Amino acid sequence: MSKALNTLARLQRAQIDEARIELAEIVAAREAIAARQAALEAEIAQEQAVAVRDAEARAAYGAYAPRAAEEKRAMAETDARLAGEESALRERLSAAYIELKKIEHLMQAQEERERLAENARELASLDEAAAMRAARRG
Repeated sequence: MSKALNTLARLQRAQIDEARIELAEIVAAREAIAARQAALEAEIAQEQAVAVRDAEARAAYGAYAPRAAEEKRAMAETDARLAGEESALRERLSAAYIELKKIEHLMQAQEERERLAENARELASLDEAAAMRAARRG
């Protein structure tokens, strides 16, 4: 049983490691989106400022604004999807940690049972040796 528990613990740790890597990738992707959103907002503000001063730029901004708005919408959708995946992954990771703790607890309980059984065998062996010595003397 101990071998099976060790295998389960290794598998659980591997799943945790995979989930942590996946979580790091999602967090990095969300950070990249946030950075791109901030850059886009700055770009839009700059384009608006230029459009206010220049008639030609106003005409160009008319074509730019819908594309920028679409890009903002797409980034927001992607971020919302990633936020959902991140939340689900954090829940899965939490459950995996709980399962690992259960397995580790079972392993500790089994080790304790094995230790107690070994102590009982040693005590029985000592009792048997003492009984044999007493029988020889008596």
